Amino acid sequence: MDTKPIESSARPLDLTPHHGSTTYASFLRSFLTDSVKGLALAHGDIRQDNIMVKLNEDNIWVVTEIIDWEDSGFYPKYHECTQLTRTLSNEEDNWYLYLPASISPLQFPHSKSAAI
Repeated sequence: MDTKPIESSARPLDLTPHHGSTTYASFLRSFLTDSVKGLALAHGDIRQDNIMVKLNEDNIWVVTEIIDWEDSGFYPKYHECTQLTRTLSNEEDNWYLYLPASISPLQFPHSKSAAI
């Protein structure tokens, strides 16, 4: 287990498995900014299975809790959106189209490289 602190936006990439060559990963990392100021608390595994909802008295579905926080931590702001879309497949329904703006990949189009 790596115990070095996360001190840059590229550091989380050192802690996750990569698909592709070392050269490709280095190329993608060159697009990242190196700033500690952008860290935020991230869940790390937002998906339908981890979002608990209930139907309220007005017949509206309301989020009651988010479970499975084992991958949570302070990561660069782009981290949540790249993690939640890593499992997007052709078998998914349309829930990805309704992501809140705060974690939408549209917030960080320049950081799509973080999903390597």
